Amino acid sequence: MAKTDEKLKVGVIGPAGFGGSYLVVELINRGHRVVGLSRNPQKLGTHELYEPRPINLETSTEGELATAISDLAVVVCEYGPHTAGHEALQYMPFIEMIRKIILAVKRAKTGYFVMVGGTGSLHVPHEDGVCVADSNDFFLAYRRGIADSHAHVTYMEERLGPIGNALRTYRNARLLLKEARGSTEEKEAAHKTINAYEAQLKAQQDASSNFIKAARASLMFFEARTDVEYTEVQATRQRNAKMSAYTVSDSEFRQLEGKVILVTGGAAGIGRAIVDLAHRHGAKVAFCDVDETRGKQVQKELGNVNSVFFKKCDISDWNDLVSFFQDVHSELGPIDTVISNAAINKIETLDEPGSGADWYLQKPDVSVLNVNMAGTWYVTKCAIGFFRKNPETRSQLVLFGSAASFFDTPPCYTYCASKAAVLGLMRAMRTQLPKMNITVNMIAPWMTDTEMVTDHIRSIWKELPANTPKDVATASLLPAMRPEVNGKSFFIHGGNISDLEDKLDETQPLWLGTELDKQMREGQRRLIP
Repeated sequence: MAKTDEKLKVGVIGPAGFGGSYLVVELINRGHRVVGLSRNPQKLGTHELYEPRPINLETSTEGELATAISDLAVVVCEYGPHTAGHEALQYMPFIEMIRKIILAVKRAKTGYFVMVGGTGSLHVPHEDGVCVADSNDFFLAYRRGIADSHAHVTYMEERLGPIGNALRTYRNARLLLKEARGSTEEKEAAHKTINAYEAQLKAQQDASSNFIKAARASLMFFEARTDVEYTEVQATRQRNAKMSAYTVSDSEFRQLEGKVILVTGGAAGIGRAIVDLAHRHGAKVAFCDVDETRGKQVQKELGNVNSVFFKKCDISDWNDLVSFFQDVHSELGPIDTVISNAAINKIETLDEPGSGADWYLQKPDVSVLNVNMAGTWYVTKCAIGFFRKNPETRSQLVLFGSAASFFDTPPCYTYCASKAAVLGLMRAMRTQLPKMNITVNMIAPWMTDTEMVTDHIRSIWKELPANTPKDVATASLLPAMRPEVNGKSFFIHGGNISDLEDKLDETQPLWLGTELDKQMREGQRRLIP
């Protein structure tokens, strides 16, 4: 079908099911008129572009169905088999229904017919005649996938009752382990729940394999008719690679009350915004900075000597940093959250032609690497050590990367390298620190309007979106308010918070290829303790 702006009248068979309801909403959002065809299509709701057209697909004849769809430009079959009763998930009732629908579409002379199958109905590559649904491994992966979808689990509970409830229990157990939370006893119970649920799937074929293979067999209705032109489209993976968005409600900030939050580089810019925001919501805040004058001024402005602690500190000096952590622990008590914000930046050149013929023999300036790389590592080691003093409390380590962790930023060469290193450090630790009851996440701000941004840069940036320091501060405190969050790279852009890690992982088969993706994941599984 050629691309057109024409608004269509689209019939959806099975509009109130899980896939059908999503399709109806998407079609309406695009301005198309939708006709819902099922026994009770009105239960989906009302909309000026939605027309419920009740018809009992099981008892209606081919001619009656053809009449019901005769005025439609497109018919989409989202029909699903019975999930209860003596014909539940059966091969022949499903395939007979599809036969009726296809013949009715042909009789009605509908221009376009779309039949929605599923991944399980596909043939296995290089395996003659073998359907994906023939493998119990598929159903294990399928159940794991839908268990990760809150909407799908809720839908399954409504449709399948006890089976859906078991899926909810399985989902909760998977979430507890994935988010590395709960006591040792709770984790052991979660492992038992998962093992018991998956053992059933491995021991016997999933009942839904019958109708999945029927969906594959229904393709014969197209292959057998020379008067029908058809194209088989296999959508093997969701292509929507938009980043996962996060928002923080005002009520969530109450969770900061009483927490001890340590911030490096807290006298100005983003660091100052973090200190202000945490203090405003009742946290005990300790911060350090190399600028003692500004640091003391911030402490004075905040006023509460019992909940605000400042000390001059250079994070690239190990002894200096250890002393700061020790003083914070003594003054404010056990540390809950460490935000490693301190960093420096310099404009650099790749050559030094004005320094004489032997310029390349001069030792380069590595101060950016010392602060941003070594300093961040020092903060990390101190944080872990002091978190371990209170092992029963869930602690949060928040590292500061940058958009430069992902994107090239010449002429800030060592800055870009240092921020990429912070990303690597976070990723290397995110599977290990939860074992110590510690989470780790990275903040990656894009352009942020601080005093470090020159008028020249502002004139270049113009209308492009920029963050305020408070925007970045909010993202920085998110892990302290949601202690289950771990291993994320929060990209802050125009005041929005988005995680890059989930979508990078989800789309990895697209840019590595499916075979290399499988090999990489297996290699990581074997290598990571």
